[in-house]
Amino acid sequence: ELKKKKKVGTKRIDIWYLGDDGGLTVLLPYLMQKDSRWTDAELRVCNLTHSSVEGGQTARLTYTTSRMLHLLKKFRILSATNVVDARLSTWPMEKTMQEYRRICKQSGCKCVLPNSRGDSAEAPSIKALRILRFAEVLRTESRDADMVFIQLPVPEKDMSTKEYTSYLEI
Repeated sequence: ELKKKKKVGTKRIDIWYLGDDGGLTVLLPYLMQKDSRWTDAELRVCNLTHSSVEGGQTARLTYTTSRMLHLLKKFRILSATNVVDARLSTWPMEKTMQEYRRICKQSGCKCVLPNSRGDSAEAPSIKALRILRFAEVLRTESRDADMVFIQLPVPEKDMSTKEYTSYLEI
């Protein structure tokens, strides 16, 4: 993997803005910059898009991006933006799936991953696969960041605590 070049001595805080939370995900890193240890840190707000969707983005993703930009302007927060083409419908790497299976086994929760990929390049629409793929995208895009803030997904009503924490751990 190629490392992205950073300015020497400059810290970077990545913010993964995945949905509207009223700005808390953006505000916390901004306030962290007020501490003397993070004063010179650059803020970079990352947002997901999917090129596989007709027109490049869905209405929901367009709304999320415009809401994020509105909040940055409203709070007068200077940051770089990074719109990431996530392609969450592709299969995660095998090592990521093995790690998730290990986490599920350790925590005693049911692993809902398919045993085989088959011949399809597109992954079946299984939430766990999308989460694993997002984890890979996040690790790749934020590998040089000194701090990463991620808006946590809201657990579904029928989701067990073990299943939810296994998603967070990956």
